Amino acid sequence: MIRTGFVSAELAEQLAAVVADPSSYRDSAGTNEFEPDIGYRFYRQLDGGRGQMSLDVLISFDSDQVLLVARNNKLREDFRRMLVSEPARSRLLELTREAFPLDEQVQSIPEFAEPATQP
Repeated sequence: MIRTGFVSAELAEQLAAVVADPSSYRDSAGTNEFEPDIGYRFYRQLDGGRGQMSLDVLISFDSDQVLLVARNNKLREDFRRMLVSEPARSRLLELTREAFPLDEQVQSIPEFAEPATQP
């Protein structure tokens, strides 16, 4: 789903705190195919008017995975990492529901991911 909109400063701070917390993730490969449900982009202004850097946070609640993609001020990818987000699932889901209160798809995301099936 692609949506844009305003997120309050308080909600952005809460999301940033969860994203920046290493205990929100486990560094292991997920077993399901990654299809993101939600994406957030965080910006950081660079000193001296040199533009901004960004961090894309793509979340799949189906597979409990997060893809982090950092880009420099020229929009070139500097970093990419897929992580298991199960430790922070409930908090990420709570904040995502708050960010999209009128979106029926977001509001219907289950509290727990379905167990992965073997092919």
